[in-house]
Amino acid sequence: MTTALVVAEEAERQLGAITTLPEAVRVREEAEALRRLTRRAQKSLTLRSKLALVGVLAEHRAGMLLAALERTPGARTDLEPPDSVSGGSPYRCALAECSLNERTAERWQYLARWLDEQGIQDAYASCTEAGEEFTRSAAYDLADWERYEDARRHNVMSGNIVSNEPTRFSAGRNWLRPLPRRTTLLIEYDRADDCRRAVQQLDRFAYAHHTGRAGALQMLLARYAERVDRDGT
Repeated sequence: MTTALVVAEEAERQLGAITTLPEAVRVREEAEALRRLTRRAQKSLTLRSKLALVGVLAEHRAGMLLAALERTPGARTDLEPPDSVSGGSPYRCALAECSLNERTAERWQYLARWLDEQGIQDAYASCTEAGEEFTRSAAYDLADWERYEDARRHNVMSGNIVSNEPTRFSAGRNWLRPLPRRTTLLIEYDRADDCRRAVQQLDRFAYAHHTGRAGALQMLLARYAERVDRDGT
């Protein structure tokens, strides 16, 4: 077992005990630095994925801690000289202490709001099982998907008619990289609930590959034909 992998696993064990934002940021920065080094050194996929997991979990923990901080509104200070501005809300003080910009803080809170730690672990396990690299962008794509699912549930409950195509909520997302996930639909269609689950899986496959249901079906059929030709079954 490499030293980097030992460090990653130890950091993952320590995540549950983190109670302050500086601790979460430190673990995140250390994991990210190691991940970049291992990527440049072309180390194993397992090691890179593990380090990415630790970094994402640290971002999730930081997002939870940020979301719990008080944001007390104060007097307008944007027109005053910097030297005359002191104090601030606990949220602003935490950002300053950790040298975090607003965009990064909002991204981490977004991740914490739409995904729980178990969801991140499940995504990591799915990538590992499929032989894919777990990445930060994949985790945030999954958070986008959960937000879309939540919006669709609210629309259904309110009687609104929504499109079959999911909305891409995050403007900074790398949409050229599909979200690694299983692409098979191993479901028996004997019950209404089974059909509903199949439709949800089809929607997720379509969303991950940036297409609609018809395009997703064509891609699945093409993959099936390739496997039949390859395996002869």
